[in-house]
Amino acid sequence: MIGIFGAVIAAAKVLKVDAHTLSHALAIAASMASGVRGNFGSQTKALHAGMAAFNGINALELAQLVSPVVSMCWKMPMALRRVLLA
Repeated sequence: MIGIFGAVIAAAKVLKVDAHTLSHALAIAASMASGVRGNFGSQTKALHAGMAAFNGINALELAQLVSPVVSMCWKMPMALRRVLLA
C-alpha cells in the first residue's frame, strides 16, 4: 500500500512538478492504494510492486490534467493516513 506514494514522489522528482501538483497526485494515489497481505508468498505478490509503480505514475499524470482534486482527503475522518497509522 505504501509503494504507490514512493512511486508518485519519484515520478514527481523526475518530472519536476510543483508542490501543488504533487499534493493532488498523492491525494489521487490514496484512492488507488491497494494490495492484500493474503497474497504475500504467492506469485501475485510481485504484482503489488508493479501496480504501485503503474498507479503512482498514473496518479501524477492525472494530477497534471485534473487540477481540482480534493487534497483534504488527508484530514477527513476516513483518511488513508488514519487507516495506516491506526
